[in-house]
Amino acid sequence: MVDEHKLRQAKAIFTTVCQALDIFELDYQHHEDTLKAVFRYETERTTFDVQIQMDTHRSLILIHSPQNLFVPFEKRKMMAGAITAINYTLNIGGFDYDFTTGKMYFRAVTPFQNSIIALETIQDLLATVVNTVEKYQPQIIQLVDGEMSLQELMMQLEQGEI
Repeated sequence: MVDEHKLRQAKAIFTTVCQALDIFELDYQHHEDTLKAVFRYETERTTFDVQIQMDTHRSLILIHSPQNLFVPFEKRKMMAGAITAINYTLNIGGFDYDFTTGKMYFRAVTPFQNSIIALETIQDLLATVVNTVEKYQPQIIQLVDGEMSLQELMMQLEQGEI
């Protein structure tokens, strides 16, 4: 059973999330019953979905962005190294990678228990997720396609080129 205080707080924060999405003029679907919003982000280089959901039991804002690529079995060990190297450079969120399936997604989590989350905080969090995925997705795709080696990626990360 969900604590009524946590549920009220989650609903209030979900309203703020939807306000931030409106300010960014994003076309999104929102589901009041599950406190979930989903939007597709498109640039000339990439397209990806972003899902934002309130976890009322744990008082968390969960942001999840499944990556639209599949890592073949023979490249999964290399990709594990790449994801570890990329995540080391990140301050907020990280790429998660299922070695057994080759699926990858970006995830960020923010707690909200007994907190007031400002609209600007939500905007910053959403912008960080979108910018991070947009920044690293081309290199991840190049690794999967064999257009870049793990050593090249690590050198670019070390030198601050990405």
